[in-house]
Amino acid sequence: MNEADRRVLLSLSWFPPDREILGVPCRSLSLASHHFVKTMGIRSLDPHAGMSRSEEIAELSAYVWLHTADPATIAAVAWSGDWQESMTYEEESEAITLEILHEWREIRERVLGLLAVSDFDIRPRPKSKHDKTPSDVIGVSRFAHQVATLAEATGWDRDFILWELPKWEADQLYHKTLRHEGAWTVRAFEKSAPDDFAAFEMPTFDEDEPEGAPDE
Repeated sequence: MNEADRRVLLSLSWFPPDREILGVPCRSLSLASHHFVKTMGIRSLDPHAGMSRSEEIAELSAYVWLHTADPATIAAVAWSGDWQESMTYEEESEAITLEILHEWREIRERVLGLLAVSDFDIRPRPKSKHDKTPSDVIGVSRFAHQVATLAEATGWDRDFILWELPKWEADQLYHKTLRHEGAWTVRAFEKSAPDDFAAFEMPTFDEDEPEGAPDE
């Protein structure tokens, strides 16, 4: 995947593609449901899994159940194995089955793409401050950084920050937090606006030095 496609997918990741599957309102793939998929050996999110048509639609049935059932129910049947009862499907016709799979495969590809572009590995930092940052180190998107920063600074609900907080207020609060943490900021027309924080690194302060005060 090239960098342009990666940036597009990261931007689209804030609009989940799996909130409705085959006309059924669903929760989006979450930390817990993703962990369940991996733990129970469900192959829906394995891009290399070779499945027959019947196996694929059984996996789809389990995926829909996992994102519609009550979490307490899911937790209970995880131990008993009764969740496998969700993997049932009675074919009305081959045409309908193929239509269902076509729709599911489009959603699945989008989910797999989002998982791929948001995944990362962790590498320990060298102890020496003189070591250069490796060229393959990646930054978070500016949008993700802004949402996380505002949530941490205000304690506000994520959905409020995303959908109700006016953009101009969000930008000013974000600006204030960055300045308080020591980042340099300039007027927008004096710089190019990057799509991500590839070159962004929050400053670190020596333990003996106080953090800089925000501009008034």
